Amino acid sequence: MNLLIPSLLTLAPAMTSAAANYDDASRIERSYNPEIEVQKGRSSWSLYGCAIDEFQIVGQDPVTLLERTVSVSLYRAKEESRRAVVILPPTGGVNILDQGYANELCSRGITVALVSGWEHQNDTSLDFNMHNDGALRALSASRHVIEFLQVKGFRSVGILGTSVGAVASSLVLSFEPRISSAVLIVGGARFADIVAESDEAGALALRKSRMTAFAFKTAEEYRQALRKEIWVEPSNFIGRLSLKDALVVSADGDTTVPTLYQLELARTLNATRHIRLRGNHLQAIKNTFWSHRGEIADFFLQTLAEGVE
Repeated sequence: MNLLIPSLLTLAPAMTSAAANYDDASRIERSYNPEIEVQKGRSSWSLYGCAIDEFQIVGQDPVTLLERTVSVSLYRAKEESRRAVVILPPTGGVNILDQGYANELCSRGITVALVSGWEHQNDTSLDFNMHNDGALRALSASRHVIEFLQVKGFRSVGILGTSVGAVASSLVLSFEPRISSAVLIVGGARFADIVAESDEAGALALRKSRMTAFAFKTAEEYRQALRKEIWVEPSNFIGRLSLKDALVVSADGDTTVPTLYQLELARTLNATRHIRLRGNHLQAIKNTFWSHRGEIADFFLQTLAEGVE
């Protein structure tokens, strides 16, 4: 009987953590209201000959509970199908590479919902809760885009995210059963640790301001404060739903999303495909597009069910 005591004591922290994660997951689910209204804007054509329709998706903000808008560019595939991919851009918003992925995919028969942004997306504060609010808003915005795609008749949906977009996408994977597969480019597990260590300009400025405002003496004190206050931690929920097909791209010299956490994300997801690139954060983002966008399109074609209803 006494031999069981150490085992129980060893299990206790894990059991407590699992219970906390369950409570946090329930809290996250309760923050989401699936009801949306859609407003159509202008239409145009991409350089690849894909029709682009602009939409505003109006839904409930999970923090304020007021209406907020998500802006989406829908790149319609030339050939009719029921496959679609949601693209979440990196810090700084949509760029030419995101538009390039949208063109590549739509020209290969996959419609793309390129998310331009949502209200409060760039809110910053010394308050640590800004990270929880930001994660809830990214998740809610992504799920509202999926609601929109369902209304449009798309039944097989993937997600592609780069950098912070990849971190947000890993959270979406854990709460959105309608996502079939994902491509995550230089994202990572342990968001609190990424914020604590990243050399991205915004993260550095925020770290400096908080160290001063809250009188943190060491970087480790700051890290522990982040771990304590961030409860919407994407890596805590991976595996909550059945694991999806995932293609993960990591960079071996990354200090913006430290490589250690990129590799941990790939392991935790049990990635179907793992592309390891040399170079830093920006180099890997560029190299992924120039050298691997065809593989990414192939991956979605293989993992998203085709067919027209």
